[in-house]
Amino acid sequence: MKKFVNLKFVVFALASTILFTGLAHGGVIYSTTDDYSIYAIGVITQDAVSPQNSFTDGDIRLIPFDQNDSEIKEKLVVALRSSGTIEIYDRQKLSSSSLVNNSLGAHNIHSGVYYKSFLFLLDMGSYRNDSAIYKINPNNGNISQKVTLAGDDPDYKFYAQEIFESNGAFIVLMQRYKTLSAFPWVEHKEGELLKINPETLQIEKRWLLNKNPMDMVLLNGEVYIISIGGAQGVDGNTPKLEVINIATENKREVDLWTGNKITEDMNEPQRITLNPKSGEMYLAVSSVMDVDTYQTKSSVYRFNPSDNTVSSLFSFPNGSITCMDYDTSNDTIVTLFSDYSTYSGSIKIYNKNGTLYKEYSSAALGGNAYQSILVTNASIEEVNPGDGGGCSSSGFSLWILLPVIFMKFYKRSYSSHTGRRHY
Repeated sequence: MKKFVNLKFVVFALASTILFTGLAHGGVIYSTTDDYSIYAIGVITQDAVSPQNSFTDGDIRLIPFDQNDSEIKEKLVVALRSSGTIEIYDRQKLSSSSLVNNSLGAHNIHSGVYYKSFLFLLDMGSYRNDSAIYKINPNNGNISQKVTLAGDDPDYKFYAQEIFESNGAFIVLMQRYKTLSAFPWVEHKEGELLKINPETLQIEKRWLLNKNPMDMVLLNGEVYIISIGGAQGVDGNTPKLEVINIATENKREVDLWTGNKITEDMNEPQRITLNPKSGEMYLAVSSVMDVDTYQTKSSVYRFNPSDNTVSSLFSFPNGSITCMDYDTSNDTIVTLFSDYSTYSGSIKIYNKNGTLYKEYSSAALGGNAYQSILVTNASIEEVNPGDGGGCSSSGFSLWILLPVIFMKFYKRSYSSHTGRRHY
C-alpha cells in the first residue's frame, strides 16, 4: 500500500521558523500531515507559503470565527482530536505557543460560532451518536454549558455536521444513519436542519431533509442545503438542493439535475460556497466511485439562485474536492483537492471563469493538505460563516487522501468538518 510522502520533522521544524508578519492581502490557513505522525498548520499569503506550527498528538481541526467580533477575530481555535483538547492561538502568531490550552474530553469538535463573548463548539460525538454543543469561555477554555443534541429515533445515530448563527439563532445541520453488516455498510434516514436558541441551547424547530445532507450556505435569510440522497458510492440516489426560509419556515427544492444542468453521472454533491458579492454559489460534485479502480471524477459548477441557471467551470479526473471557499478579495475559488492517483492533497486556486490561477503541491505546503480555511485581510478575519466554504463537516478529508484505506473502509463514516467524504 502506498503511503503519504514522508517529510521529516526536522525539515518542517526549520521551515516553521519563518516569521509570519500578517496577511496583507488575505490568504489561506491550512493543515497537513505526513504519515499520520506529524500534523501541522501553515499559511499561504501573497504567493508565499509559511509553515507555522506542528502537533504530534493526533489530527487537528482548524476553527476560525466571525470577522465582526473584535474579541475573537484575531484568534484561531485548533481542536486536537486525539486528546480532546482545544488550543486557542493568536492568528498573527501561529508559530508561537497557544494562548489557551484546555482539555474538553471532546474528540470530534469540527465547527463553531462566536456569540455574546462565548465560543459555541459543535462536537460530532464519539462514533457520531452523542453530538453536543459546548459553550466555552474563550479566555480560559473552560466549559460553561454542554447540551447533547438528541434524535427522535434510537435506531439511527444522530450527529452534527455544521453550525452557524443567523439573526439570533443557531442553525445546525444533522445526519441520521445506522450501520449495516454488508455493502453499502450504512443506511441513511432523512437528515435534519435544527434551529436552536443560543441562550438555552434548546431546539426550537426541526426541518426534515433529503438523506445524507452534506453542506449548507446562507443567503438572504434562506439556507441552501445539498444532499446525496443515500450512501455514497451507490447508484440510484436522488441528490437535491433544498432551500429553507428561516423566518417563514417554508421549504422548497431546486432541481439541478433534470435536463442535464448537472450531468446525471455527477450525482454526489460535496461542497457548496457563496460569492457574497454576486449571490452566486459554487457546488463541488463527484461521480460515484468505481470500487475496482478507485476512479471518481469531481467538478465545480456555478449556480445562480436568481434564475436557477447552472454552468460547469472545471473538473478533476480522479479525486475529491474536500474544501472550497470563494475569495472576494480577488474573485477566485480556493479548493483543496485530494488526488487519488498520487495519494496527495494540494491547494488549487481558480479564477471565477474556471481557469487555474495558482497551485500549491503537497511538497510546497510541507505535507499533504487535508483542511484549508480562507482568511481575508490584514487582521486575518474569516469570511462570514454563513457564506459556506471551508471543508466538509462529514468525514475527515485526511481519509480521502488514501483511496486504498478509503476503499478498505468503504461506505463508512469517519469522524471529522472539514473531511470531505462520509457514507
